Amino acid sequence: LDEVVRLIRASQNRDEARAQLIERFDFTERQANAILDLRLYQLTGLERDKLNEEYLELLKKIEYLISVLASEAMVRGIIKDELTEIQKNHKSERKTRIVAAESEVQMEDLIANEEVIITISQDDYIKRMPVDTFREQRRGGQGVTGMQ
Repeated sequence: LDEVVRLIRASQNRDEARAQLIERFDFTERQANAILDLRLYQLTGLERDKLNEEYLELLKKIEYLISVLASEAMVRGIIKDELTEIQKNHKSERKTRIVAAESEVQMEDLIANEEVIITISQDDYIKRMPVDTFREQRRGGQGVTGMQ
């Protein structure tokens, strides 16, 4: 296994690694592809270079993001740029109109115009209730004695 890994690492790319595996170990092409599909092909020189490049790019990106977090001016600049881009891409005319009120609203306009009953308790508690809250007795207001 170590020799296979060494051979794959020494190869410049996947095709070269496959050819060397077939030549050296008498594998079929299908067997060589199966070995390379085990992600060992990433150990080839080309893949290692790609991984190193990706690593360096990530380090640069991390450094940039840390500098952004450290500078409030950069954060504001990025926000401004993004908002400008949004405004440019999504700008449209206003679909509603804002119209001045024709008359001012008075407090009396906000109170519903309905019949109410106002009750005052012995403790001076005042309550306003709609007339619909009470049912009509149909006995002339005489209560239980009016039923006899």
